[in-house]
Amino acid sequence: MRIRKSAGIFGAYEITIASRGSASKKQAVSLDRKQLADAQEKNDGVIQFTIPQGIGQEIAILCRDAAGNVYDKIYKNITVSTEWYIMFLANRPLLFGLSGTAATVIAIGTAGIVLRKKKRRRK
Repeated sequence: MRIRKSAGIFGAYEITIASRGSASKKQAVSLDRKQLADAQEKNDGVIQFTIPQGIGQEIAILCRDAAGNVYDKIYKNITVSTEWYIMFLANRPLLFGLSGTAATVIAIGTAGIVLRKKKRRRK
């Protein structure tokens, strides 16, 4: 995440990660005013953090400035994985679309076989 140098004076910055179905939350980044100033100088305003592997995670970013104003942003349903099948299962529209297509093809194939057998019996 990039913090603009013109964004004003920050008081605190926190990033929290929660897994789906879990009451526990993991704090990925927690920076005070001095640490934020160091990050802006050293990394050109970029704060990096690692998101653990998981399905349907929630990432909450809370930023507080020196005046006490609060900016919070929550990103829901974040999936991180290196496995193709987990990414496939997490992509609901693709999963349901492919399952529906497979079921339709099987149903049409079965109906075709049954109708062909009925036709042969009549002859």
